[in-house]
Amino acid sequence: MQNVLATSYLALLRATGLYGGLAALAALVRIPSQLALGHHVAALGFLAAMSVFVAATMMRPGLTPRILARPDHPTHLLPVLLFHALVPLLFSIPAMGAVISLQLAEPLSRSLAIFSAVPIVMLCGINWCIGLALCVWPKPRDPRIPSEPVTPRRPKMAKLRPEELAELRRQRAPAF
Repeated sequence: MQNVLATSYLALLRATGLYGGLAALAALVRIPSQLALGHHVAALGFLAAMSVFVAATMMRPGLTPRILARPDHPTHLLPVLLFHALVPLLFSIPAMGAVISLQLAEPLSRSLAIFSAVPIVMLCGINWCIGLALCVWPKPRDPRIPSEPVTPRRPKMAKLRPEELAELRRQRAPAF
């Protein structure tokens, strides 16, 4: 089950990167027309460029940090959950900006902008849950390692007579 979750997590991570990258590219394509109309789109351009970089990092297996690509330890919990909580903000703003830049009628533009951000939020929400499960899932036990720790046995000592015991104590005592 853990392998299925890990595989689906990685596939959803790549799908999120693909959709976010396409949405950011659509926003970048619409920037020149917005500048020609006199709109201020510097913040949208910066977020879209950063989104393209993050999306490319998410889609390439060699570029994705191991802690995000294969979470398998409780110490990975905070970075994984924080990443999947912030990525929707990073990807949905350029997606909504691309739809808004089409300058459609207000109700239609608003609805399309919201619907363009829904897949990103859903993919990241599912990945957030799967990442949580993968981080807290106990690791399978290695069959080569014994399940119980081996405690060494104390060597059997012969019972000493009181004279022999007193002789041993004298030998260990420091000489003054």
